[in-house]
Amino acid sequence: MVEAPQEEITLRDIVEVLKRHRVYLWTFPLLFGAVALIYGFFIAEPTYASTATLSVAPV
Repeated sequence: MVEAPQEEITLRDIVEVLKRHRVYLWTFPLLFGAVALIYGFFIAEPTYASTATLSVAPV
C-alpha cells in the first residue's frame, strides 16, 4: 500500500473536520433562515399587492 505524504489531506481528514464542526454547519444556516422568515413575514412591506373578488352566479 502506498502511503500519502504528510502534508496531503485525505478525504477521511475532511470528514472528521466536518463531523467536529457540524454544530456550526447547522446552527448558522438555521439561524439565518429563521431571521429571514421573521423579516419576510413580519417586518418587510410587500412591494406589490392585489385583491380579487369572485362572484359565482347560480346556473
